[in-house]
Amino acid sequence: GPEALTKTFDNGRRLRLRTLVLLFIALIMVVPLSGLMVVFFYTPEVEKEATDSLQAIAKLKADQLETWLQERRADGQVLMASEVLTKRVDQAANGDLPTDARDMLQRYLDGLQQAYGNAGIMLVRHDGKVLMRSRHAATNQGSFAQELRTMRPGLVQQSEMYRQPQGDIHIHWLVPIGPERLSDGRPSAAIVILANANAFIYPLIKAWPTASPSSTAHLPSSGP
Repeated sequence: GPEALTKTFDNGRRLRLRTLVLLFIALIMVVPLSGLMVVFFYTPEVEKEATDSLQAIAKLKADQLETWLQERRADGQVLMASEVLTKRVDQAANGDLPTDARDMLQRYLDGLQQAYGNAGIMLVRHDGKVLMRSRHAATNQGSFAQELRTMRPGLVQQSEMYRQPQGDIHIHWLVPIGPERLSDGRPSAAIVILANANAFIYPLIKAWPTASPSSTAHLPSSGP
């Protein structure tokens, strides 16, 4: 009868309404579910690419730094090979360096500093006395006292990085000049090549090859 038809119509309307509500909810969920799927499937790939990029940059920085350190050691090898320099250093260590030769040696040290962009060059006797230095060269003599006690002909020693009294971070190379002169096998003097970390090492680390305001780098300390 009419009541049955009305009841059937109401049930059909409720069913259609329920179906529309479910479809609406499904459509609402499409966007967040799609986002979750993208994050789930692509995040590992993005992380891997970022890690690979950071590793490549770190290796590049490490290679550049090692090359620079090797160049400074090579500078020391060149100094040790100079017979003229060895003669002048021996004279200076013994206190019998002529005035004109001393002036020439001073110009030579100043030229070395300017040519290599170092923080300074020092000529140091085996007992730690500074015989000569290039312009602006200043360092804590205690920083290379141990190296003077253990220096041997032909062996360039590289220091750890250390802080100067004025606040700068330095690293140096102690270059023995001449053959054995003392009873313990040490030469009479050495040249100390000073380098300021602010002039090369820190700028190298900070210079990021890609735009990354949050990127950082760490420089581990290693022995000579």
